Amino acid sequence: MKDVSFKLGFVLSDPRGRNSACGGTAQFPGRVRKDGHMNNAQIWLKSKRWGMFIHYLSILQNNADNKNSMGKETDWNTCVNELNVELIADQAKEVGADYLIFTIMQGKRYMAAPNKTYDSYLGCKPSEACAERDVILELSEALHKRGIDLMLYYTGDGPCRDDEAAEKMCWNEGSYNMNFITRWSEVLKEYSLRYGTRIKGWWIDGTYQGFSDEAFEMMRAAAKAGNPDAAVCFNYYGCATETHSVKLDGMGEILFGDFYQKVVAPTKYCDYTAGELVSFNGYPESPMINGAVPHVLSFLGMPEPLAAVYNGWGAPGSKYSGHYMRKYIKTFNKMGGVVSVDVCMYRDGHIDEEQMNVLREIEKEQA
Repeated sequence: MKDVSFKLGFVLSDPRGRNSACGGTAQFPGRVRKDGHMNNAQIWLKSKRWGMFIHYLSILQNNADNKNSMGKETDWNTCVNELNVELIADQAKEVGADYLIFTIMQGKRYMAAPNKTYDSYLGCKPSEACAERDVILELSEALHKRGIDLMLYYTGDGPCRDDEAAEKMCWNEGSYNMNFITRWSEVLKEYSLRYGTRIKGWWIDGTYQGFSDEAFEMMRAAAKAGNPDAAVCFNYYGCATETHSVKLDGMGEILFGDFYQKVVAPTKYCDYTAGELVSFNGYPESPMINGAVPHVLSFLGMPEPLAAVYNGWGAPGSKYSGHYMRKYIKTFNKMGGVVSVDVCMYRDGHIDEEQMNVLREIEKEQA
């Protein structure tokens, strides 16, 4: 996915040598499962209709220049302590979401939950990089009480936008080198073992060109260490085959490119497709795609400026009506797939009200 830091103007170039933060031309083949049967992870996911996706990051909820922060900026630990997980769960229940995907981190060093392995590699004390509060555990319990499943977002490129943390995690030895992959997988494994079956799936971003079979295998094993039946996908393709940025007067950097208009086939290590799109306009061509459950992920948020079609991740407002989203999700479900909807969450845990109104219509119409 996107690095949302692009939206915030932090980064345009990609440290792995690709043209953008959205992926690049992919040649990795998918694998068709010859037995024709779904595994337990896929059976679970196929039973779902749609879920919410929430970006919870230091560059959003703890950045005073970003609307998601409600104008506040503190140390990361204080920010995490202010998050109301019961409110998040209440909102997910109100709109009828079947599951929720929540980010542990992205790009920077900050983690939404404790991790001793990560602290050890970075030489950090608890609270300096990893929040002392275990928001993931609390959120899983709050959602479970309401009959909603939890999935987690992780990345394959770790704190690659944080020079000091990237160096300590061995990222600087070369993108996706196995020293980095080994360390980063150990961090993932600690989370997976801690949460066990509380976590029903993983959406792993930033596993683009150069991510080796060995790296995929190691990270997949780490993600499933605590729950072998967790659904795992890797975002190898991003959201476009080719992109470039142009600086326009009065608009800043605008990303142009050949953005996908369909659900792209997955790698052979995916239980379901990553399905990153910049618009809810793609559909699966079959009920299973190269042996994976069709899944799509895009955002409700209104890009700002509008021409920056990629900038709606975690943003307020809505590109779509409730009527459209209800029709889209229903159609995608009938074609055998599942839809994840990225929403704008503010620092205290409340979802953008315009988006809540859209999501309420989905539930009302689906009933």
